[in-house]
Amino acid sequence: MNTFFVMLFFNLFFMFSRWNVAASEECYDLAEIQAKNLIMTDNIVTEFYESGEFEGLIKQQFTIVDNEDPVLISKYVYEDKTTVMFDAFDNKIIFTENENAEISLIEKYDSKGELISKENFILEDSRVVEKTFEDEKGNVLVCERYLYDNQGILIDKKIYSNILELSENIEKDNTTTSEMFSYLNGLLSGQDLPSIQELAETYCGPLYLLMAGYYNYPLEDGVFGFGEVNEKVRITFINGILNRNRDCMETTKLISKTHGGTNVHYIYRPTTGWANDLLSSVPVRFGFVSPQATLLANNWKELIAEMGGVDSDGIIIHYAHSIGASDTWNARTLLTAEEKSMIRVITIGSPIMIHKDGLHSVVNYVSVRDGVSLLDPFGYYRGHYQDPDSNVVFLGNWRDGWPIIDHPIYSPTYMALLYKLGNEFIEKFGRVLKSN
Repeated sequence: MNTFFVMLFFNLFFMFSRWNVAASEECYDLAEIQAKNLIMTDNIVTEFYESGEFEGLIKQQFTIVDNEDPVLISKYVYEDKTTVMFDAFDNKIIFTENENAEISLIEKYDSKGELISKENFILEDSRVVEKTFEDEKGNVLVCERYLYDNQGILIDKKIYSNILELSENIEKDNTTTSEMFSYLNGLLSGQDLPSIQELAETYCGPLYLLMAGYYNYPLEDGVFGFGEVNEKVRITFINGILNRNRDCMETTKLISKTHGGTNVHYIYRPTTGWANDLLSSVPVRFGFVSPQATLLANNWKELIAEMGGVDSDGIIIHYAHSIGASDTWNARTLLTAEEKSMIRVITIGSPIMIHKDGLHSVVNYVSVRDGVSLLDPFGYYRGHYQDPDSNVVFLGNWRDGWPIIDHPIYSPTYMALLYKLGNEFIEKFGRVLKSN
């Protein structure tokens, strides 16, 4: 029963944390460009239609910071039977229809232009009757087939893959969730991992798998970017709970993109599911030095040495989201006083309002609608009432949306913050790429 309420709560959490585009709309003509503004609370999404309906569609989100440039979310290019979408990370998706609109193809490419996957749709009377998923090598991972009645209502859906035994068991409802996970893990040896994961996500959904601890990736560190901005500046990042490896990488890419393509040295804090993440976070919140905190401190030491040592006047700009801020606070205990003075910490949605304690500087950014930061009531109180010794900066407004849930780093509040901090970084240090 407790598990049921936990899952119910988080389904509601993710449902309401989506953007609520509402309030008002206005349309106007500007030269030969027709534009449509969807006004959100302190945010605007603008759709530009260049020389024809839906041609050259560009969507832009305006940050909540005054006088800032628009933030490009995605761009669509429309051609005959083909639509190309570029997202904020320069990933590309191509949507293609054949002449008779009976077969559709979706191709996904990464920011380097390399094919990630394909989805093929076969349609009859404008309804999907078959869908297949292929990997970058053209291997069919999953095939779905749909059966409709005479009124066009879906009455059955069958899923096939190279893991036929598991597929048949699930279709007959003979496999419990725990048995399915056990079976999947037993199949990993000698089987294609993407096909297993595709099948699991099709039946259970990524959110359920994330909560249940299916995405069990190891602790790791790495770097993403196009180079260092100079010899005396480095950027690091550590994520919070319930982050898949791909989620950590997407945030790392976002920080790099907003900071002019500069390298971001990341620490991936693995997730083992909702309950385990919460339990493991409690001792970290109260000072336990976790493996990821140790790895973070070691990375700092390596970067300091790379910049020329403690006498080099170098600086590390460190971003920490959620419980990653507690790991950051604990990692400082593994540094010397000279090393600590080179770390500039920026926390986002932290459960603890950390202070300077010998670090170069610390700023805790908190959305007023982020319930996680209420876990430090004293620090929150001092920041809220503008204690001169506090280093807490509050963002947003209570009227912006639902309370408590504004915690994900991809919320409009924290996205706007990253673009603002990125612009400040570029103005001070420059950029690696000529444009974002």
